[in-house]
Amino acid sequence: MGIISQYDDWILQKKEKGLYIIKYKEKPIRKIITENYDSRDIVTEKYEFSEPIDEVKSFNEVKTIFYLESEKSKNNIQYKKISILLSIIILIYISVQYSPIILILFIISGIIIHYLYNNYSTNEISYL
Repeated sequence: MGIISQYDDWILQKKEKGLYIIKYKEKPIRKIITENYDSRDIVTEKYEFSEPIDEVKSFNEVKTIFYLESEKSKNNIQYKKISILLSIIILIYISVQYSPIILILFIISGIIIHYLYNNYSTNEISYL
């Protein structure tokens, strides 16, 4: 039926009444079925979808699952930012202790890190 919510590369999509799909970069990650889902054969539905299927009572639980999935991704980005910061500190120490050439390499690395950091900005879109 359409996209309900989007957070970076994460998408919550409503397929039909009571049936939702969570996608990451257009790849289905989870299928969620609520009590409102009128399935001809729920067992067949489970075998047609290879990813985990959650059965919940309400749409609020669907939103919670979507939020938790997208937060895992956000935490991975935070980990990358912390790793980049630690790398910068190590490079500064090495450049001060040893050689100006390493300082030049540090500056080039900083430019690359800045570029990567700008590509990890978060954009949340909600259609609710």
